Amino acid sequence: MKISSDVVRVLRRARHAWRGTRRDGEIYCIRPDYRSRIRPKYFLHAFDGINWQPDVYPKAAEIAAQSGARRIVDLGCGNGEKLVALHPRFEIVGIDFGANLDRCRALYPFARWLEHDLDSEAPLPVLVPEAQEAVFIASDVIEHLRHPERMLTRVRELLGHEGSLILSTPERALTWGGDHSGPPPNLSHVREWTVPELREFLVRCGFEHVHIELTRSNDQSDRRETMLAIARPRADV
Repeated sequence: MKISSDVVRVLRRARHAWRGTRRDGEIYCIRPDYRSRIRPKYFLHAFDGINWQPDVYPKAAEIAAQSGARRIVDLGCGNGEKLVALHPRFEIVGIDFGANLDRCRALYPFARWLEHDLDSEAPLPVLVPEAQEAVFIASDVIEHLRHPERMLTRVRELLGHEGSLILSTPERALTWGGDHSGPPPNLSHVREWTVPELREFLVRCGFEHVHIELTRSNDQSDRRETMLAIARPRADV
């Protein structure tokens, strides 16, 4: 039987979509049929005129002021633009690698820029005393990581019994629909969560108190399809 050229093209696209994926939903508290991307593309944070996650950094500054923290540590800081807006109110520390970090060092020499691969098993380049006076931000970062539990566990260890992690990431069901089972259409994303899945995953990584709300993905729309999580190691702090 001869197969039409259109059918061949469809089959090729389907094979390409599933190549380089794996099922690891149970590990990351995601639906069991979910497929994660194994080899995501490096995310080069470019200036595109859109302010992504516009409410995350103001929330971090608000929590830092309330808790008396004097330092903001930005995990996966990207181009650093939103982080440097918090200077000089707070001491700012950006962590990233590659072209993103090179650009930050060139444009904003007044800040501390630390090189680190958040997917690695190495400790974060932040000392415990520094961390205990800091609020951590991971703004749309965990969806880019193959092993986000490594970063989250290291942050939890640094925070001790106090401190906060402000984390944002797309809400999968709101963004792509309730039936979406991966891999994410964004080629730089490994996997994406829903609200219940993210809460369970953060608790599994040692954060006893997790509050999650929905926020704007960017300043071009009021649609709230991004999760903003405030995670703390202990429920009574």
